[in-house]
Amino acid sequence: MHYMFLNSINKKVSSFNQSLFLLFTFLVFVFLGNLPLIYLVDYLNVDSIDVLSGLKAQLGIHYLFILLMFPFLLGFLFILIFKKWAIKETFTNLFTSRTKIDWKRVVFSFSIWFIFLIIFLVITTFSSCEIKWNFKLGPFVLNLILALIFIPIQIFFEELLFRSLMFKLLGRMFKKGVLTVILTGLFFGLMHGSNPEVAKIGYHLLWFYVLTGIFLGIIVLMDDGIELTSGYHLANNFFAVVILTNNWQVFQTDALLMDRSVPTFGWDNLVTILIIQPLLIYIFSKKYQWGNWKERLFKNNFKNIEE
Repeated sequence: MHYMFLNSINKKVSSFNQSLFLLFTFLVFVFLGNLPLIYLVDYLNVDSIDVLSGLKAQLGIHYLFILLMFPFLLGFLFILIFKKWAIKETFTNLFTSRTKIDWKRVVFSFSIWFIFLIIFLVITTFSSCEIKWNFKLGPFVLNLILALIFIPIQIFFEELLFRSLMFKLLGRMFKKGVLTVILTGLFFGLMHGSNPEVAKIGYHLLWFYVLTGIFLGIIVLMDDGIELTSGYHLANNFFAVVILTNNWQVFQTDALLMDRSVPTFGWDNLVTILIIQPLLIYIFSKKYQWGNWKERLFKNNFKNIEE
């Protein structure tokens, strides 16, 4: 069956109800989730020009991390609590078209991308003197515990929001895999527009997020689930929080290493979108025997969806 994951929606639930649930999820994430941050910025009289630095100075790096994770936690809980009532879906159906979540896929995707990130780190370390040892036992252990708790919640929420709820809704509306992939990639990129690294490097960085979103969308379309994208996303964010951090990205943590170089769109970003991501699609397609590329991308296989 083509588009198994996209067709796993409950046919009795209308597109309007799906849209409403997606909208409320987004509103809970953006507005309710950020109320504590807004309150603290006002209460602590933090400089609005550099909010993260001001909050870090007054709250400490670990409390700031929890504060930044709170919207993802609230959004994730909203999906878990209201999914059965609003869109009549189980967590497994939101995650995959398989009878159960394939955690081996998550582990494989996590491992292969994490290895590439370590390779990038080794090359960068030997070619630059800007990466410094940042290890302090107590702060690092606390940082690791927080990462193990909150990073999975963060990435599973983003994957459920973009590569499940939004992906299925747009697929149902436009009935073309390629349009679904492109649109979810655009939304994923634009959501990162407020990240401080975009302000530091420039808005051309958004193209990196958009292309990464399209890369992840292709994987979901072809693999009928978000296991592989969750593993990739988890490796990426875990690496940024636990292994290598800097003082200008959104997650500033007590990681093992600190990158003190000037923020730039580096060679590793170009290699990632031009070589590594296409290579990963090839590896996944061979390992999991993806087929029917033309039909999945361009043909209408949503005729069995009844409004």
